[in-house]
This record gives sequence, C-alpha cells and structure tokens, in this order.
Amino acid sequence: GLDFEAVGFYQLLENYQFGASFSDTSDRSFGRADEVSIHGVELLGRLNSQPYTGGSLNFFGEANYLYTRGEFEDLTTPDGEDLSGNRIPEVPLHVAALTLGVQQTTGWRWDASVTWTYRGSFFTDEDNTPFGGDPEGENGEVPDVWLLSARFNMDIGNTGASVFVA
Repeated sequence: GLDFEAVGFYQLLENYQFGASFSDTSDRSFGRADEVSIHGVELLGRLNSQPYTGGSLNFFGEANYLYTRGEFEDLTTPDGEDLSGNRIPEVPLHVAALTLGVQQTTGWRWDASVTWTYRGSFFTDEDNTPFGGDPEGENGEVPDVWLLSARFNMDIGNTGASVFVA
C-alpha cells in the first residue's frame, strides 16, 4: 500500500548546446557551452488504501518532487563575458506534484483525481536576468506557478477503449 522511490543524478556534459540570447539575428540561434553540470534528486511516494481496507474502491495519494540544478561550468560569450556558474536556461530548480484520487478496481473500472503542480522559476537567458530586468520583456526570470488540474477516466467494458476527460 505504500511505495517510495528516490533517485539522485549527476551529469557533466561537454559541448552543451542551448538556445542563446546573445545572437544578433532575429531567428533563435544556439550557443555552446564548453561544459555544464546537472545534478539533482527525484522523490516519489504513493499511498493506496485498498491493501488496508479491501473492497473495490482505492483511495490514493501521490507526491512527486524533482530538484534539478543545471549550471554552466565553462561559458564565455562571443564578446568575452564569463557566465560560468549561471543556471542553464529553461530548467526550473523545483517541480512538484500532489495528487489525490479514487479508483474503482472491479466491474466498470474508472478513476478520478485532482493534482496540484508546482513549477519553480527559471531563466530564459544564460545571463540569468532577474524578473523585470529586460525592458523588452523577452529575456529574464519566469516566475514560479501553481497549477490545478483534474481528470476522470473510465474503461468501456472489455473493449480496450476508454473515455478520458481532463
């Protein structure tokens, strides 16, 4: 009834390509960092009621958390600015989700759940411009956000088909 998983990771990448903001062209161009490091941890836990209560209904809760720290170890822009130590663009430090739901496990199988998802702030540029720091509003920090979603799924007999609403 109770599951828990944890994983840690570390990567050191050479010649890392990313969407660069230091280009003079109007189309998106790509920069290259000599070296980046990415490390973090992911945790997942799930609690199911059915192993403890029996019956055809399973009430469940699930929590997931991901911490990812990606940073430039060696990056110098074409005009000589050293950005080593800055965070990699478009990678949030924190992502988390909490789901609560119920499943019917016999007969007409269905499940319904509600999920709260957190996406932490991230930068869109290798300079790590703070929020509001770019007058044109194209580069900089994207603030964190909480999202709420719900879903319902029902199998249609033994046909292998299902109906899904989110």
